[in-house]
Amino acid sequence: MDPVKDSKPTRRFPAILPHVRHFSRALHPKVLFAWENSVQIRSSNTSWLDGLRGIAALQVYFFHFFGLHTRWGNPYGATPEDVYIHQLPLFRGIWAAGSAAVCIFFVISGFAITIKCLTLLRKGQHLACYESLASSLIRRGFRLYLPVVLVGIPGLLLMRTVNMVEAGTFSFELERKNSTMEQLLDFVHRSDAHISPFNYPEMQEYKDRYPYAPSSWTIPMEYYGSIVSYLTILIVSRIAAFRLRCAVIGFSSLYALHHGCWWASLFLNGMLLAEVTLEQRHRAEMGEKHAAPTSRARHILYQIPFVLMFALGFYIGGVPPKVLAFDFSPLPRVGYQWLYNFYPPSWLFEMQEDTRFLWYWSGMFTIIGISQVPWLRRVPESTFCQWLGKLSFSLYLVHPAILAVLKPHTDRFIESLGAGRGVKSATERWIDQPSVTFARWFEKRITRQETEKSVELPLGRQLEMEEQAPLVERIWPEEEEGKESSAALLGSSGSSQQRASHDRIS
Repeated sequence: MDPVKDSKPTRRFPAILPHVRHFSRALHPKVLFAWENSVQIRSSNTSWLDGLRGIAALQVYFFHFFGLHTRWGNPYGATPEDVYIHQLPLFRGIWAAGSAAVCIFFVISGFAITIKCLTLLRKGQHLACYESLASSLIRRGFRLYLPVVLVGIPGLLLMRTVNMVEAGTFSFELERKNSTMEQLLDFVHRSDAHISPFNYPEMQEYKDRYPYAPSSWTIPMEYYGSIVSYLTILIVSRIAAFRLRCAVIGFSSLYALHHGCWWASLFLNGMLLAEVTLEQRHRAEMGEKHAAPTSRARHILYQIPFVLMFALGFYIGGVPPKVLAFDFSPLPRVGYQWLYNFYPPSWLFEMQEDTRFLWYWSGMFTIIGISQVPWLRRVPESTFCQWLGKLSFSLYLVHPAILAVLKPHTDRFIESLGAGRGVKSATERWIDQPSVTFARWFEKRITRQETEKSVELPLGRQLEMEEQAPLVERIWPEEEEGKESSAALLGSSGSSQQRASHDRIS
């Protein structure tokens, strides 16, 4: 009897259709621009911080393109030719507030890295807080510096192929070496100096400058500010009174600002904002008298000071620097000249750059105003701003390189923004997120924890998950062994008196 032949035809070529489909999905705009799954379930209380981070990154992009590459950097009335409407203070807060946006970055970072530990402390879970603090310390350096070095590798190639000096991306002629080997050695030396945690920015040879990713000059400040915040958590971890904790954090912030460490002061301000936010949420849940008023008239009166604070912060954000050699000369600025009278004396605040004091308060007023006014939070809570928040770190790191490449070919902002969108999305997808995953893997590896697949969620989603399933203090292995040995010692038939005596001994 002849065997039954298979009715299916024999494939002579490998099935490539699934591979083509997978490749086409990777090129889909939602995936290419990191829009897919970029906005997850968010908490209405804190999701605005992610969106505000994205807006701040976009403001830095605007500032570096408009403020440093066009005449828009000149304020209204700086020269007889500078009389355009877009140079008025009303509009400078949108595209010329890059320095104030950096201050917003630091406040949000201080809020994000301390909110979990402060929540655990309020619940009395000190052991879980210390464990979370140790985990954050292990991962923080990888989270900040690994993307910078990876982005610096394309920056090394651009240094040899594109005239970064003429493109105006904060590059200097002395940083371009004569040969590729010299450039490579300089890259290794600069990278080591930039990521070393034992070099304070003002004490190392190159200060805080990293020419292969020029915008990363704030990353060492991010790291040092994080260390200060973690140390402050340890200091206040045993302080039960809310007002006393706020007093310690506030005094530390003012003391840091007194010595010119404005970045550390902003981190502590973010920590203070997180503490106040948790206290407000607690009072609202408990229904105390000090909670935010609920009647419409009193609610409006409560919001008016914070709306004015936000408006003042937005206005000060566009203030031009008093002296900036590569931008414009120190001439009177219409609408801003009176602000220069508020510079504090040097013995009170040792600011190396006077205008930084104004940008400092611009960032503070802006974020405090938004935090207390619900309708001001609608813009950063939008889907587009949440998407920008996901790309914020990548956008901040790669935009100087994008400007350097596109500057010789176009001076139009729309083209540069559209072409750079894919680069920033790819950087977030293939550099930023893998860096987070590597930091988590390294932390679990050295602490001998089981590796579990995890995705870094937006800040609002993290807080919502923590509220729904709060952490429980873990029992250390020594405690488990002690309980097992005590159970074996007592036995199942032991008397209650023996068990009580053993409990007193243990």
